[in-house]
Amino acid sequence: MISPNGIEGAAVLELDGTFPEVVAPTGTQVFTHAGGAVTRVVLVLTNPGTLEFTVTLDDVGEAPDVRVIEVADGSNALRASLSGYRVEFAGVAQ
Repeated sequence: MISPNGIEGAAVLELDGTFPEVVAPTGTQVFTHAGGAVTRVVLVLTNPGTLEFTVTLDDVGEAPDVRVIEVADGSNALRASLSGYRVEFAGVAQ
């Protein structure tokens, strides 16, 4: 996730579609809930930093639409504005 504010503590994202697997690097807890045609992803860092995660896609040619719902700073206070936040997907061959 790209942050205009630097380090973060947590985020709630909503991805269009359902995904067989959502994982995050060591030091990040990841929680998911698939409902209907969307998957809600919650990322919580043990120590403030960069929020990252990986999703398994059925169609590797097309990244899902994603919305940033909430972000907490490194002190776990909610950000007042979500302006400038975005999620970038990069393909990884397996």
